[in-house]
Amino acid sequence: MSDPGVESSSTNAPPAHWAQGPTDWNASSEWSAGASGGATAGYAAPGHTALGDTAADDSAGDDIAGDVRAAAAVIGILAVLGVLAGIVWGLASPHSLGFVAAPGQVIPNETEQFIAADGRFLFITVIIGVIAGAVCWFWRARRGPVMAVGLAVGGLVGAALTALVGHLIGGGHAGGALNARITLPITVHARGFLGLEAGSALLVYLGGTLMSAPDDLGRRRPSALPADDRALAGPA
Repeated sequence: MSDPGVESSSTNAPPAHWAQGPTDWNASSEWSAGASGGATAGYAAPGHTALGDTAADDSAGDDIAGDVRAAAAVIGILAVLGVLAGIVWGLASPHSLGFVAAPGQVIPNETEQFIAADGRFLFITVIIGVIAGAVCWFWRARRGPVMAVGLAVGGLVGAALTALVGHLIGGGHAGGALNARITLPITVHARGFLGLEAGSALLVYLGGTLMSAPDDLGRRRPSALPADDRALAGPA
């Protein structure tokens, strides 16, 4: 016969799998918590990333649209200045004389007056280009390649309008009677001068670009930059 005490002890002892139960339960709980946390983290992070990317894309799109509008405004302003400069050039430039040697053939008198109009045109357009390049560079929020394109296009349009308007209002004649002396109209004889307004504007603008240390050309003011980048950004 077996010992009753032993039987009672054996009978009252919990089953072997009970001892493992709490451990299994704890493991299951930890796994559930981990899975739950992982799922939360897994879904939360992509959600935040997607929202952040969308906001960044919208901001970049707004910046590009703003740059295009700013460049268009610069082109329009330079066009208006070109008309005004053409009036000044046409009224301030001296006329040169010409001799009608044959029908449709005029021999200009290449004196100081002949090149004075070109010199005044060069002075006026280069001054406009230098000022435009400096003003656009100090327009901090719109620095970049789009503005450079706007300066180039605006400079070419402005110079062309200056030449056209000055020619139209300056008076003079392109022809006349045979062997007659005529007053020639004002015109730009050195055609390369038409590109100097855009060239001078870009020269000033690109000079500022070369002296700018930040990668964004300092579009953001130093107060808005991280502390490590403020020294590179220069004064506000």
